[in-house]
Amino acid sequence: MGLPAWGAIGERLAALDADRTASGCHGLLCGLLAMHVPEPRTEFARLALDAEAPPELLGTLCDETLRQLDDPGFDFQLLLPDDEADLATRTRALADWCDGFVFGVGASGRRASDLPEQSAEFLNDAMRIAEADVDAAGGETDEAALAELTEYVRVGVMLIRTEAGSRKAGSQSDGAQLP
Repeated sequence: MGLPAWGAIGERLAALDADRTASGCHGLLCGLLAMHVPEPRTEFARLALDAEAPPELLGTLCDETLRQLDDPGFDFQLLLPDDEADLATRTRALADWCDGFVFGVGASGRRASDLPEQSAEFLNDAMRIAEADVDAAGGETDEAALAELTEYVRVGVMLIRTEAGSRKAGSQSDGAQLP
């Protein structure tokens, strides 16, 4: 099926007066899903929209994202603008996505110390990407770097989901947030 279009999600979020971008909301959702929060659709709607349930298009985003994350063929994709968008827009969207992801992981109620070393390292990298200053020149080198960084984030999310799932029954948080 595939994720709904980045632009359509952005328009829907704007109509709902959401504080996050399309990429930021998808990152938030993926952070919740990666940490295996109970009732992720409800939690996503509460955090992203201050609502009890996501509207239809965002519900589809939730369902398809979960399907992709659990796909044995590693079909998972980040909700980002397509390659036709300028490099600065795509880079900013990846930073927004990572910001949402870090927020979603933190909102799960589990501590950074609950994550295995590789997952904790990836989470720190995601925090740095979220804080990136976007000033893209747009050359081939920058395009390649963005593609590599996007792939790194995609694989890192799947790693955290796998490792957090294997530790889910282990150490549970007392509600402390990630740094």
